[in-house]
Parts: sequence; structure tokens; C-alpha cells
Amino acid sequence: MSLLKPYAAKVDEVLSEVIGNAEELFPQGMVRKEETALGNLVADSMLWQTRNLNTDFAIQNGGGIRADLPAGTITKKTIYEILPFDNSVAVVTIKGSDLLPLFDFIATTPGKGAFPQVSAGVSFTINTITGKCEDILIKGKPIEPERLYKIATNSFMAVGGDGYQAFVNAIERYDTSV
Repeated sequence: MSLLKPYAAKVDEVLSEVIGNAEELFPQGMVRKEETALGNLVADSMLWQTRNLNTDFAIQNGGGIRADLPAGTITKKTIYEILPFDNSVAVVTIKGSDLLPLFDFIATTPGKGAFPQVSAGVSFTINTITGKCEDILIKGKPIEPERLYKIATNSFMAVGGDGYQAFVNAIERYDTSV
């Protein structure tokens, strides 16, 4: 155990780096059931990270968000607690006609880890009576079946994880390694 102490100290030093501050608590508890401020923050961060790739929107599975963002100092360790999985940000390019099945799937996810947390640039309503997504808008416009859309997501979802099969047939998939 003493052999590992110098390495543990170095890891603690890296993870203790302050990277920001939160004025209030961003709770994680509802990320599998509804849009949350923490989910928006994660998805908007992915969208920002891929802005040079002309990404249309970003989506994160709620089950991948595992801790609250507490009020106060934010360290690298805090981010690893919130997003503990070894994912990177990926961008998938799919046709608009493949987005419709994606949103049909989304309508089945409330209460599950697959429930989406989305960025700016996309909006929709889940009709719990019909089990369908309605009023789907990408950058303020209805989905165009022949248009190509670029979606930022995590590397797990980009290959169909959590049931996101619409991403399996992506025309293009790019892993940013971030």
C-alpha cells in the first residue's frame, strides 16, 4: 500500500484542480424522468465542445449522470463523480428520416437510464398518452427527412448504447477523444 502513496498523491493533486464554481446545487435525482438543469449543462457542454463541427444538438442519457453538482467550488473530481464512465464526446451524422425512430424510442424512456437530457437546439414533447414524441424541432424547424443532422453524444450512446439504435446506422461517426 505504501508503494502506491506517491501515485495516489499525484492523482489527488490533479483531481483537486478547481475548474469552476456553481452558485447553487444542480441535483441529479430526476435525470431519468424529466429535463434537468444538470442534464442541460452536460448536453450543452457537449454541444459547445463540438461547435466547430456544426453540430445541430447534443443528447446525453440520464443514467450516465450519477451525482449532483454541489453549490460551491467545482473540481475535476466533481466532474468525474457526475460523469464516472469512460466515455468521450462523439458526433454522429444521421439522416432526418432516421431521427424519427430516435424520437419514437425517446418516448419509451421516461423512468429509465436512457431518458434523454438534451442541449439547446432541439425541443420536443413526450405525449404520455400516445407514447410518441410530438412538436419535434431541430434549430426551430421540423425534421427534414433528407437532411443530414449532426448530433453530439457520448461514445456509449454513439454505438447504440442504452437502446439508441438509430445511431448504429450513422452515416458518419466521429469520436473527439475529449
